[in-house]
Amino acid sequence: MPVFEERLALAKDAPNEAALAAIVADLDDEPYALEEAWDDDALPVAPARAVRVAAFLSSTKRDGIWTAPDHLELRAVLGEVVIDLREARFGSDFLDIDVECLLGEVKLILPPGVQIENEVSEILGSTEHKRKHVEGYGPSGLLVRITGSVILGEVGILEKPPRSELPVRPRSWWRRLFGLPAPDPE
Repeated sequence: MPVFEERLALAKDAPNEAALAAIVADLDDEPYALEEAWDDDALPVAPARAVRVAAFLSSTKRDGIWTAPDHLELRAVLGEVVIDLREARFGSDFLDIDVECLLGEVKLILPPGVQIENEVSEILGSTEHKRKHVEGYGPSGLLVRITGSVILGEVGILEKPPRSELPVRPRSWWRRLFGLPAPDPE
């Protein structure tokens, strides 16, 4: 490691491009090749054991391609938490979600075909599970168990296909007029 640090210090202090070229002249010109090709189903990182996402008088959202943990803790107090797992990568066939919602809203967007066990208790609140646009999807082999409580709040569970599988919405006349792109599919 000291060789790297010395070379880095020399490179930072190089007065011109010729001096920098002399510092790195003995290094290989070949770029390092990855030993394995990237697999779309491979996990970019190992899943965390537990992750807490909280919103107090605010809102937070997690979506896109990410590695879902084994245990997800969602807390919403006078706020909103949106967790989109449609494009998430899972390290196991089981995801445990613990929800605590007080005067707030928690929205879970899951890929179609997920088996859902909803064990959330409500006190002057609601839990709703909507299945939209999920025809033609078989079981995915993923079990999601949702536990916790909702007090004067709402937990919404939606099943939707990944964004890459949704049809492209055409631009409206006013978007065409002003040259704006079509809205992202939800």
